[in-house]
Amino acid sequence: MKTIPILFLDNKEVHRDYNFVLDKPGQSLEIVVLAVLGENGWVFSKLNIHHKAPNTTSNTTVRAVLGSNSFLKLDGVIRVDEHCSNVQAELKERALLISDQAKVETIPSMEVLNNDVKVSHGASVSRLSEEQLFYLRSRGLTLQAASKLLTRGFIADAAGALKRPLQLKIEKKLDSIMGYA
Repeated sequence: MKTIPILFLDNKEVHRDYNFVLDKPGQSLEIVVLAVLGENGWVFSKLNIHHKAPNTTSNTTVRAVLGSNSFLKLDGVIRVDEHCSNVQAELKERALLISDQAKVETIPSMEVLNNDVKVSHGASVSRLSEEQLFYLRSRGLTLQAASKLLTRGFIADAAGALKRPLQLKIEKKLDSIMGYA
């Protein structure tokens, strides 16, 4: 399965649309989107994953960590054409807000014109769990260390699909927006 990384790490306004077409039977695609945004990081993005052939697979994972006054608007769309049976597609969008001023708007959707498919989508937005922070602090970690551990754990599954130099870049950006750099 081919993996395509999409990173949003800059503290500036970005508008990007991505279109992926699976038009050959048996084609597989993994898309990993990671956004780590700090002050003045505003991202407006649309992901279109279009299945135009049968027996295709797509797996899209989105993880976003938003600090300061950052904003992420992400529209993810899975489309499956009428003649495309045996398609498997998943779109998972998760965001972690580490600032009261950070905002996210995530809209996963699907347009499926064939019944012989497995297609799913979902989105969640959360903050660091007070329970988890308390638990880690009761085990001797500082608030800073516990927050860092939970935040890195939040993006670990998505970042794990990337090459090590990209992982290091993401870790550095996380440290920066969390005030550890």
